[in-house]
Amino acid sequence: MGLYDDKAAIVDGDILDAIYWEAKFSALRLDAAIETRQPEGAIGLLLPAVINGCADVLKEYPRHEEVRQWQKEALLLQGRINPYAPPSDVTAGFNHWNDPSYEAGWRSYHLAKMSVSSEYWGWARSFAADAVKYFRLTTNRMTEWPPNVREWIRIAQKEMEDIREDAAKRIEEHFREPQEFSEIASGGK
Repeated sequence: MGLYDDKAAIVDGDILDAIYWEAKFSALRLDAAIETRQPEGAIGLLLPAVINGCADVLKEYPRHEEVRQWQKEALLLQGRINPYAPPSDVTAGFNHWNDPSYEAGWRSYHLAKMSVSSEYWGWARSFAADAVKYFRLTTNRMTEWPPNVREWIRIAQKEMEDIREDAAKRIEEHFREPQEFSEIASGGK
């Protein structure tokens, strides 16, 4: 998105926006909770993040259909949740979805990838560095996580290390003074 782009014109697809990626993570987490039949009280605790996150995204991108659908589904679920269901923890195999470092790393990973696609190298470097940091924080906690999630983190962390390094090189090349200018500025030495 540029300064003069019309955010209201965006009706689908991923967006280079942290709030969008927070809402998407919340929607995916809710879907995973339903698929894995998490306790009703635990699902009830996930709903506000989806509903409110989608509302925040729709303030900026009011016509985004996928975000509207996430919000609609969460509101429908909210009406079906037993209001007296006790708050409860999630069952085994779901813990990664509730890990703040995993969430932050996942979000930063996608923002870094989109920044690379847009050739926003400063953002790419920053988001990739954040993803690496957050993925490293999950290392000691992920022993009970599903093997496919642990493997994805390992691969994603390496990918983010590579993006961080590549983006740093591109930034350095962009801001490097031409040799002729350096020679003129130093008096030809």
